[in-house]
Amino acid sequence: MLTKTYEVKAARQPIVPSESESESETIYEMLGRVYDQGSNRVVDSELFFRCASAEELDEATLMLLEVIHRSEMQTSINVSIKQLKSTDVIRALTKAASDRIIIEVVDIQNSHMDSKTVACLKYLQAAGCKVWLDDYDPRLYTDAILTQFSWDGIKLDKGILLNSSSTIEGLNSARAVLGRIEAIVKDRVLVVVEGVESSQVAQSLKAPNIYHQGYYYSKPILL
Repeated sequence: MLTKTYEVKAARQPIVPSESESESETIYEMLGRVYDQGSNRVVDSELFFRCASAEELDEATLMLLEVIHRSEMQTSINVSIKQLKSTDVIRALTKAASDRIIIEVVDIQNSHMDSKTVACLKYLQAAGCKVWLDDYDPRLYTDAILTQFSWDGIKLDKGILLNSSSTIEGLNSARAVLGRIEAIVKDRVLVVVEGVESSQVAQSLKAPNIYHQGYYYSKPILL
């Protein structure tokens, strides 16, 4: 339970290597889906999570981490910057390192993380967690966010593809962002292109370090 009014249920969606689509290399993102007392899904679960209190957010994250612990799949989970101040969440993430957990960092404000946040991410990385930057879009973040921390992966915001006026425009925008990442982050880093919803997009954005996520492969599935 998240509150007396709402319930969070676990769902997962595959993140697939673009060139092989290998099941053994597939990563699964653990997602929280929010339902009201009538078992109706709250349409914008992401907005709900952003508006939740710290206690509600931590409770939901700890529940999802417990589901990950029972799974044998490599799994990623969203963790907001404000949650990195929670002792309970940090303890649970550290424990989950043995489960091959990937932390997707969200809600970074003003393209900047303070020194305590960076130190916390380094601690989690040293403990065995992989750390990704989530929802990257150069229209929202400055280049500094790419170099402030040694990210294990960078996930493109799905709006780069889905909010474009045409598939071609979306592909051109995605290619430009991929080129920007490659130019700034000298080491080849894993990049997830989110919002892949057609064969054309899947076939057009392939590289050894690129993974895909989107409805072309699967919608999130409740567990």
